[in-house]
Amino acid sequence: MRLLEKVLTAILSGIIFSLGLTFVWDVWMYFWGYLFVSSAMFLIVGILFSILVDKITGNVKSYRYLYLVLFYLLGGVLLNLILYLFLFTEGFSRETYNMFILGIVASLLYLHILLINRKFLMAKWL
Repeated sequence: MRLLEKVLTAILSGIIFSLGLTFVWDVWMYFWGYLFVSSAMFLIVGILFSILVDKITGNVKSYRYLYLVLFYLLGGVLLNLILYLFLFTEGFSRETYNMFILGIVASLLYLHILLINRKFLMAKWL
């Protein structure tokens, strides 16, 4: 059931993230492209990273939310750094920092949708 929870979270995160990007940058013609790329990233990397974080923080009872936020922040930055190193070789620029911010926003969006799913949606199905 946890995998279903993570897949549902990845799909919702991809939709919300794509809507946010198209709304902020006012480029509605790119919505389907954003949706395709971000959903693939959430489905592949987001689920794998979420499983890893669940394994690491499985026994943590106190300050669990703080640990989750820190791990997901770190994950968003590290994923963007890895993607940046593989895709771009021109060095750091203003766009690099914007991509780091987008990575942080995406990872925290995934975390909070996951927490909402656990609290409200999945509790009824389990």
